[in-house]
Amino acid sequence: ILHEQIEDYCQVNFPFTPLSQAIELLITDPPSDAWRVIATCLPQRMAKSVYDHARYIYSPTNKDPWTQEEIEHLLELYDDSKSHSEIGKLMNRNPVECRNKYIQFTQSF
Repeated sequence: ILHEQIEDYCQVNFPFTPLSQAIELLITDPPSDAWRVIATCLPQRMAKSVYDHARYIYSPTNKDPWTQEEIEHLLELYDDSKSHSEIGKLMNRNPVECRNKYIQFTQSF
């Protein structure tokens, strides 16, 4: 459902832009109402939640399984009080993916 809504939004609002480029624009520099409009297909979700999920889905960064070394590095970076954005850049992963892995790892103990 979300993919269709994003594609529809891009076709209407970026009609002369190839879909992959339109999605990249939508993720990196969205128009002010874009995610509120797109989120209407998921009324139980906040626009920010839909945007974060789309950023994760369409992120070009590393989506390989986490290695033990990466998890240890992730924990060290969080111990140093770095932000999700900083950690994502340092690890070449989506910041939301880093946050979710940190929560998953710390709650499992």
